[in-house]
Amino acid sequence: MNDAPEWLAGAWYLVWMAALPALLLVENAAPRQRSHPRPWRRWSGNLALAAGFWWLGRETLLLGAAASAFWLGAEPPGLLTWMSLPAVIALPIALLLLDLVEYAIHWAYHHNPLLWRLHRLHHSDPHVDLTTTLRQHPLVVFVDVPARLLIWTALGIPPLAVLIYQPVSLAVHLFSHVNWQLPVAVERWLRRILVTPDFHVVHHSPERIETDSNYGSVLPWWDYLFGTAQLRDAAHCRALAPGLEEFRDEDDLWLHRLLLQPWRRTRPQTERVGRSMRTPEK
Repeated sequence: MNDAPEWLAGAWYLVWMAALPALLLVENAAPRQRSHPRPWRRWSGNLALAAGFWWLGRETLLLGAAASAFWLGAEPPGLLTWMSLPAVIALPIALLLLDLVEYAIHWAYHHNPLLWRLHRLHHSDPHVDLTTTLRQHPLVVFVDVPARLLIWTALGIPPLAVLIYQPVSLAVHLFSHVNWQLPVAVERWLRRILVTPDFHVVHHSPERIETDSNYGSVLPWWDYLFGTAQLRDAAHCRALAPGLEEFRDEDDLWLHRLLLQPWRRTRPQTERVGRSMRTPEK
């Protein structure tokens, strides 16, 4: 068991070294939508944000905290620890709780005006592809890390569960943002158990009933359970114009504009778009 962090660190790097190139290939082989007219400007801004957020921010701190706790043999004084469940039961429960926490935090980013100002940078991307996964404001780390550590501690999440969940979550995040049109039958079956590209791209719609839906991180089950799932067919997903209407200017793709976006005045969240009258896909 003491070798687990090394093995899981290997899994983390495997996601980047294997899954990312593979997804880039399929994204170019069978894209859902044409590339943005300014792809290099988009990519440069998104990847610059990633350097400050993903690698040096949230993931490094969360994985570092979990690995340190694992090596020290520390157990968080929370719910699962108090219940003293066998590891074979506690670990799957902890993994489900981790995914539920991701759903809840994501929901909070959409319904708290201050958090939305930070999170809307991710939603303002006018095209959804692999780089959109990493399009997060650097200040998000000051919300994400304390919130997760506090909730994980309160729930008694074992560090091993975090070390397993984080690479899996990264892989699914990349997969769900990929600009890829899966075969319709595969998409419909897979989205019962996993957040898929068509399931998630609806979340990037400018229409609020769709933006405020499909919050799932790895599993779509929480959206189905809490009534926040919006299912759309492949034609709708291909025709969807991602992004937010307030940030359609080409200059909004530059890094300095991305960093300053939370302080830009726009319409209130409740007014940002009209409600859609579309009905869920049968």
